[in-house]
Amino acid sequence: MPIKVKLVALLILISGFAHAADKKDAFIKAIDYCNCRIANTYCKQYAEMKPDSKEKKSYDLIKNSFNCAIGSTKPFNDVCSMLSINKFETISKSCLTVFTKLSQTDVEHLAGNEVVAQIIDGIYNSAELKSIISQYSEVASLKVPLTKEITDYLSQSFGAVEGSLANDANNYVQQPETELQKEAKRLESLIAENKTSPFAINWLSIILMAVFSAVVFFILKNKLEVLKKRSDSHRNEPDSIDTKISGNNFPQPTFQNSNFNDFKKSVERNISDLNSAITSLQSDVARLNMKLQGNFETSQPTPQVEKQQRIETLYAPIPNKDGSFTATNVTSIENQSSSFFKFTITDNLSQKATFEFLNVERAIKDATSSPELILNPVCRIKNALNQNAKRIRTVTPGVVVKHNDKWIVEKPAEIEYE
Repeated sequence: MPIKVKLVALLILISGFAHAADKKDAFIKAIDYCNCRIANTYCKQYAEMKPDSKEKKSYDLIKNSFNCAIGSTKPFNDVCSMLSINKFETISKSCLTVFTKLSQTDVEHLAGNEVVAQIIDGIYNSAELKSIISQYSEVASLKVPLTKEITDYLSQSFGAVEGSLANDANNYVQQPETELQKEAKRLESLIAENKTSPFAINWLSIILMAVFSAVVFFILKNKLEVLKKRSDSHRNEPDSIDTKISGNNFPQPTFQNSNFNDFKKSVERNISDLNSAITSLQSDVARLNMKLQGNFETSQPTPQVEKQQRIETLYAPIPNKDGSFTATNVTSIENQSSSFFKFTITDNLSQKATFEFLNVERAIKDATSSPELILNPVCRIKNALNQNAKRIRTVTPGVVVKHNDKWIVEKPAEIEYE
């Protein structure tokens, strides 16, 4: 009996650890989602209020990178880093401070409604975000939908979240609940008197699982034995065939072998004659080519220098996630704030080009800060990330091909931090 109790306790302990880890993971994903929604809403409203600002141009470049979906959103520190390097330093610093504090919350012993309140109050009552919430109405209006969305999401890990009406009625129903608890304890004590009943069902389940596993094991074992026999029989078939051929089961047709040898020698002679004729013809063709070339050189004036192919250079901004460039964003004029790659056209139809990283100070700084957005989709980096790099050298240029409205990467460029 003590062994049974220890096994049950161990299972309960393991289940508790797994549940605690699941709670923490769900909590982190919920605050990541809140950070993504607030940051995206702020940047969008800011860009609409100031359409001619440099922040509007930056938001147009990164708005497709938010992808706010609860459970699969980027970590909040990655979103804040992206905002910082794209001219949204204010919201980046505020969100990083608030959500770092929230991520350190111990949620193991909190109920679902307490976790939701911890997140929403931590955001909308924070001093760091107070001025932003008061100035940008769309950020303030997110409070209700965010509360509902994270409530539905966290109910999977923390259980059903109680509403405010249930909390208000708690004091009224407290006495009946206490009586029920006393009755439950009395029933539990009566059940505990039966020494075998608490574990009978559990052990029955374990026994059934063991029997089922044994049956499956023997079925698989028999299947493997059958497959092994079939494999051995197929493996031995070539040996048996060789044995039959090499034995005396069949008479050897010596006269056929003799005829075959004569036929083989005749074919070999014909092949040799054909090879000789081909060699002779090749020599004649070579002599005729030499004569024709000599006549052409004497009659042809001095050859003109082949006209050099015109070299066309284009400039491209941050690539798309799928490793392509939008054709309308690739221009012949370098943009001092958003160009990161240089294209060199390699065909007369302007449909294929080589590309390399545009090695200027501004592009190097942005690329080392956000390599996952700028470099990783179209480059293969040959050494470790160095955010203090002074140069990003293109070891081997990449190749892009224009298809409809996109330049598709056919071969990534190889680069090194220096």
